[in-house]
Amino acid sequence: MLDAKGLKRIMKEINEHRATKDRCYKLAFEESNPQVFYAIVSGLDGVFTDGEYIMKIKLPDNYPFGAPVICFETPNGKFVPGSNICLNITHFHSETWSPLITLEKLINSLISLLGDKDVTHGIGFINTSNGDKKELAKASKEYNKKHFSNIMSMNMIRGRGYLRCAHIS
Repeated sequence: MLDAKGLKRIMKEINEHRATKDRCYKLAFEESNPQVFYAIVSGLDGVFTDGEYIMKIKLPDNYPFGAPVICFETPNGKFVPGSNICLNITHFHSETWSPLITLEKLINSLISLLGDKDVTHGIGFINTSNGDKKELAKASKEYNKKHFSNIMSMNMIRGRGYLRCAHIS
């Protein structure tokens, strides 16, 4: 369970999210467990056009001093659905975690990795063709509706506006 400092940090980040324009994702969290967040990512370009991807972020009890567990729930051709992702900003490498990393920075880093052609291997990664990624993007909304209707129906923490993300090929 998050302590008072962790809850205060989360509330600060939620309020910053609400006040900021230009997001290509929405946030939701489990009311019964404020340590579990979902980012619903859409508005991407390139092979991910028309895609809608659910990213699950589980914050540790000692957040912001501990690294989160992160996975993509929606098939996207870059990350294994439901598999924890090994990066220097996840629990796999807690020694490199910094409390300066916010949910926004975390989410934006994962969005950037979707289109990074140089990052192709590691725990939680898969390699598929651009054609496969496009097909998964087209099928993603229906997939989310079928498998994650509970997440899609959560109250979203909305910012004031949305922006298409930078080009991802």
